Amino acid sequence: MKVETQFTQEEIILIRDFVILSRMAALAVRSKEEVEQSRNTFRDLISRFLDVFLNAVKTDLTETKIAMSRANINVLEESNDEVAFYVRLRRRGYEERFGLLREDARSEIGVRLKRYGRQLVNPKPEPLSSDVQSAQPLVH
Repeated sequence: MKVETQFTQEEIILIRDFVILSRMAALAVRSKEEVEQSRNTFRDLISRFLDVFLNAVKTDLTETKIAMSRANINVLEESNDEVAFYVRLRRRGYEERFGLLREDARSEIGVRLKRYGRQLVNPKPEPLSSDVQSAQPLVH
């Protein structure tokens, strides 16, 4: 008997952040390798910026993993195909599969790249989570 369980909004945000941040880290590593192999005049500068960027993403990814652990969500495997990124995970004693469409991931990665870039160039607090509600400014 298969038991269907619903993801809570908080769990969806955590898992989605995990997928997005994992992809961003992989993209940064690949970009850094490409830049270091290039003959670009600015390769040292770009490589250093990518180091700082990758450090910020990894910090956020670590925080997300800790939050997932507290929520008793364990990632067992990551995979992807032409349509989506998938995470097989254990949650509440059950194994589940969570998918995020590539199109949605690309869009969110673009938004976050801009946020990280702005934050690294002009460091002031700005939420990096995909939780839209928490990203709204407080009005007094």
